[in-house]
Amino acid sequence: LVEFETVLRTPIFDFHSVPTIEKLPSLNGTLNTYYCGSHFGHGLHEDAVRSAVDVATMLGVELPWKQ
Repeated sequence: LVEFETVLRTPIFDFHSVPTIEKLPSLNGTLNTYYCGSHFGHGLHEDAVRSAVDVATMLGVELPWKQ
């Protein structure tokens, strides 16, 4: 019995992706919309977490490990 199945993929970047990736953080806050994900860095899980922390900080969330 399989209840749920998914395939996770790491983003694939090329030379043409770099300028867009560099602009992504400037989109946060536009029209009260915020973005995060592995595409905010090198495509790694760590980049996704870092970008989520950045968004949380922008929204005024106190990070539990900084208390």
